[in-house]
Amino acid sequence: MSTVLARAPDLARTTLRVYTEIRQQRAIWEATEPYLLYCGGRGAGKSHTGAIWSVSRQRKTSGLIVAPTHKNLLGGAMAALLPILYGAGLVAGHNKQEGWYELVDGKTLYFRSLDQPEFIRGLNVSWFWGDELGIQKTKDAWDIILACIRGPGRRQRLVTTTPPPTGERHWLHDTFVKRAVTGIHRVVSARTADNPYLPPDFEGDLRREYQEHYAARELDAQWIDVGAVNVYDVAAMQTRGDPPLAEITRTARACDTAATGGGGDYTAMALLSMDRSGHLYIRDMVRGQWAPAERDQVMLRVARADKERLPEGTCFWVPQERSGAGISQRDSWVRQLVGFNVVYSLETGDKVVRAGPLASQMGAGNVTITRERGMWNNYWHEGKLLSPDAAILQFRYNMSMFPQGRTKDESDALAAALQQIVRRDTGIAIGSFRG
Repeated sequence: MSTVLARAPDLARTTLRVYTEIRQQRAIWEATEPYLLYCGGRGAGKSHTGAIWSVSRQRKTSGLIVAPTHKNLLGGAMAALLPILYGAGLVAGHNKQEGWYELVDGKTLYFRSLDQPEFIRGLNVSWFWGDELGIQKTKDAWDIILACIRGPGRRQRLVTTTPPPTGERHWLHDTFVKRAVTGIHRVVSARTADNPYLPPDFEGDLRREYQEHYAARELDAQWIDVGAVNVYDVAAMQTRGDPPLAEITRTARACDTAATGGGGDYTAMALLSMDRSGHLYIRDMVRGQWAPAERDQVMLRVARADKERLPEGTCFWVPQERSGAGISQRDSWVRQLVGFNVVYSLETGDKVVRAGPLASQMGAGNVTITRERGMWNNYWHEGKLLSPDAAILQFRYNMSMFPQGRTKDESDALAAALQQIVRRDTGIAIGSFRG
């Protein structure tokens, strides 16, 4: 990563030239939303991101830069920002005792720790950068800071942090994810592995030493509650080659769809069967990040392949959103999946609650993953098509992380398939069509 700041002759303007191969940093620097969260793993460039963002704010504005403690402030935000300012000669004046720096373009930077957040009251600034606020257990300081962002110019708030130990129970998740408003809040996530400027063995060395859940939070920037109890007892799942086809009585394919190509959420298509004794077999999982048109083509190919190898009448579940567009999409899928019993689902309630029936069966040792020919061969992870063996390993890992992991698509698809197989109400309204 290289940063070049060149002073203009009149000392009133600066030109900021930044080159980075970390696309998430560029996303933050170019973002227009008023509330920004850069959620990064260790070494993902969080402080550098905040430093460049602060320098590039509108001239003649004032900004507040904070960290949970004075040591955090010195070792994080100030350690990243001050070398840039002094290296380019951008400091026009400062008062270390009062904690402010004046820049040659008329900006004023106020540095504060949150040891005593009440002392921040009275400041009037245009923008704010909070470094490592995941350490703050409550949002009291955040609420005080927000009232200080009332100055002229573009008013933005940036938080750079590693996901906090409490995961989704933390106030940052509630603020930026759970209660987020489109166009107002934006979250950009970066893994440790996304930073090519780190030593080559840095990420691999940490991942080898860390426990899985801890690595998911510290390296992959996932909202993991390290102390939480996970839903699925993956260790209790059995494995075998082919399922006992002669004993299979019910089978269903169910989809949990997404509409983002190359990123974002995954689409998952789970194939689940049950034998005469009630034992469950997870026979296949199709998974990928596909744009709508490509996703629909994948669904059609999966349906055609299933039609050739599965019993007649096997159900194919598709989700339906509660809107006119959702009904139109459902009808399109029905027309597309000719020859199948197409069942649509209106999913309501908590994902963990819907996962309960399958989790109970898994904990009792009543679920088996099978590895039959032609299955597990369309499973994508982070842009790579995995081999069937690698796909099953990744699937097991994803299920072990539920609900703390980033992806919940496979659990949702399996929950829908199980509901159809056992024909039990799990909080999903259903309807069916004959294709």
